[in-house]
Amino acid sequence: MACLNNINFLGYLTRDVEVKVFSSGKSAYTLSMAATKKFKNKETGEIKEEVCFVDAITWANINVYAPQLKKGNKVLISGYLKFDQWENAEGKKQSKHRIYAEQIIPLDKSNDARPSNLNNPELDYDNIGLPF
Repeated sequence: MACLNNINFLGYLTRDVEVKVFSSGKSAYTLSMAATKKFKNKETGEIKEEVCFVDAITWANINVYAPQLKKGNKVLISGYLKFDQWENAEGKKQSKHRIYAEQIIPLDKSNDARPSNLNNPELDYDNIGLPF
């Protein structure tokens, strides 16, 4: 039976991109995003909103887009969904779903908004445990 883990998320950055540099020299970039869904309550006719907050992470160098990846800017990301688990400093188990971004497209008002295809030799996709 075939499976597919692919996600496209269009939303607004809730804060500037966070960068974490590791001792190996590699960097991880975290994008915190939100998307709003509006719908009409069938019983009351009232317009309601639901907000979905999600974090995305990538190890590709996205510094070229730094001016376009600021709080409030619209971004389209494509990648796959992963459930991460860890223990915090107090030893409490924590978990969350994250999008592992393979493509980032800034959609702000800048004329320089170009797709960033993150499929590059820096990323080691051979060791992520795909079943095929």
